[in-house]
Amino acid sequence: MLTSNLIFIFKGLLNPNLPPSILGITPMIVVSGSMSGQEEGHIEVGDMVFVRKVNAKELEVGDVIAFYRDDSLKIITHRITSIETNNIGRLEFKTKGDVNNVVDPDPVYEEQLIGIYLFRIPKLGSLALFLQEPLGMTIFIGAPILTFLLYDIILRRCHLQVVSDNTARLETEVAILQQQSEKHILLPKDS
Repeated sequence: MLTSNLIFIFKGLLNPNLPPSILGITPMIVVSGSMSGQEEGHIEVGDMVFVRKVNAKELEVGDVIAFYRDDSLKIITHRITSIETNNIGRLEFKTKGDVNNVVDPDPVYEEQLIGIYLFRIPKLGSLALFLQEPLGMTIFIGAPILTFLLYDIILRRCHLQVVSDNTARLETEVAILQQQSEKHILLPKDS
């Protein structure tokens, strides 16, 4: 996980306009409810979705795709309702959110595609967003540090107790040996 996170951070810094991906898989957090519902491939607000790169010619009506809207950085994940070839031979994908009443006004072109929807992990996106907030970061960073500090304190106390017990035992043994030594010295010598 740490390696994946470092890769995502590094890729995000190199190209902040593209969502980072690993091996062609891109995770994204859902922030709108346009794909909510019970239909196969439904996506809820707060889910983390994973999409993979795909050749535009492989897409079919009914596939859920993630794409950029126009030249903005806004990413949308909607279902393909139709695929057409325009008068210059370019593929145009008409899309619609499952709960929307109308098809999206602008077609999606191949260069706008991020990928095809693979699966979602419910509410993981909400957790990821929470961890980006100050309280979430404090908990995410502070809890492990606090746990480590408590563990270290307990370990040190246990170690000190063992050292203290050993010291007391050794002092007792030394005292016994001294007493025996003194008794031995006080005994008369047999001549």
